[in-house]
Amino acid sequence: MKNKEKCVVCGAATPYTKNTHIDSRQYYVEGAGQLCKVCWDKTYTQKDKVYITGPFRTRSKVFWEPASSIEQTIQTFLDEHQSINIRDIKQSVYTSQANTTMVVYTIIYMEE
Repeated sequence: MKNKEKCVVCGAATPYTKNTHIDSRQYYVEGAGQLCKVCWDKTYTQKDKVYITGPFRTRSKVFWEPASSIEQTIQTFLDEHQSINIRDIKQSVYTSQANTTMVVYTIIYMEE
């Protein structure tokens, strides 16, 4: 597995070499780098979670993006969902193996 690109999240080898153009790859995120299928699925195919807490429906929305774009993404989400009641916001910051700072925001909210 020499010269294989590694997943920027978990470090697993991917099927691509560093010379493989990004248009010919799967699971590549511009600004972050190459992900393996497992990390891609965990990040981008995770459905919003719905919790039933008494008579209320509480939802969570997870955002995972480079630090340079996360604030605009969160603001857009909040602008588009002005009727929600935010219960909690959790933030985690990671530095990928490609030295990209990635931010994970989890917004827990109730729909009115």
